[in-house]
Amino acid sequence: MALKKKIKSKKVLYLIESAIKNPTIGVGYKREDREKLSNKIGVPQGLSISSILANIYISKVDNLLNTSSFKYIRYVDDILLMSSVLTHNQLLDRVSQELSQLELSLNKNKKEEGFLNEEYEYLGYKFKNGIITVRQSTVNIFIHKIAAKFTWFNYKLKDPNLQTWMANNSTYLKNRFIDIINEKITGAIDDKKRYGWIFYFLEINDLRLLYHLDEIIKSFFKRQAAFDFKTPPETKSFVKSYYHARHYPTAGYIHNYNFYDSPDKKESLLRRYGIFNPSLKYSETEINISFNKLKFENIYELDLDLGELY
Repeated sequence: MALKKKIKSKKVLYLIESAIKNPTIGVGYKREDREKLSNKIGVPQGLSISSILANIYISKVDNLLNTSSFKYIRYVDDILLMSSVLTHNQLLDRVSQELSQLELSLNKNKKEEGFLNEEYEYLGYKFKNGIITVRQSTVNIFIHKIAAKFTWFNYKLKDPNLQTWMANNSTYLKNRFIDIINEKITGAIDDKKRYGWIFYFLEINDLRLLYHLDEIIKSFFKRQAAFDFKTPPETKSFVKSYYHARHYPTAGYIHNYNFYDSPDKKESLLRRYGIFNPSLKYSETEINISFNKLKFENIYELDLDLGELY
């Protein structure tokens, strides 16, 4: 294992080896099929440490391929090569030669080649004639996930299992729903990390897409009787979110979980959503547990928005 040359801890190596060899058993498979499904070569897709292992394993190749004759860009196992000097075949031969030293090879079935003045895609982005936008299939998936939240809201309005105080006052649910949609639009900040669709696609220059997404949000609200068929004034905008994310991410427009730095602020948010019974008092421990649960669920949702980018 080439990783042994870079990682000296036997415990760490054991954990990595176990993660690589440990198969994911799908529905319908029996435990006796475990050996058949175990990984003999490579890193399993979807492994939580796949990107870290790739960076450790291929870092030497990265250094060798950062030359003046061509541009080499890699994200996990997706490689982009650009050159005004070398031909396509020369580029592939050079990269293949270096990867072979690590017993790795390029997947020729997924290879695409062309010229920079032609349309091409990389990591969910689409590039064409100086326009940087988002691949249409990725946009469609994102819109579908937003639409699913509107479906969720309509279901919850009629949910017989709602807490009594929420069933008697739809304001709680409406507050929560608007904030969910706003966070889909703006993304969120927690500690020093930034989450969400708009942050991932911050390099686009296609503002028409953002205006289009804003119109889609408005069209969804026009079907909502609970909001009088109008877009609530507190609804955020993709266009403004893009501007703030690029220039003023911590100015207040984008939801920042660092703001909730006291039990009172956390409790205020939880009561606004109806998560807490308005007639009861809660301890600081209960407040922190409920707030962290809410925050992690929201951030997990934002991560899911990036689950099918490429």
